[in-house]
Amino acid sequence: MFRDFRKDGHNWKKKNDGRTVKEAHEQLKVGDKDMIHVYYAHGEDNTTFVRRCYWLLDK
Repeated sequence: MFRDFRKDGHNWKKKNDGRTVKEAHEQLKVGDKDMIHVYYAHGEDNTTFVRRCYWLLDK
């Protein structure tokens, strides 16, 4: 996994503190097991621009 994916040079929507990127974190299930982890964030300048990062969970 690329650990510095948040420092990709794009302007992302920030939380109310004005410093931290506003991201959502989700875990997708297959049956009753968490299988995929997702982070996503919306662009500040273009709200239709979205960064999504997916990875399989090792269980």
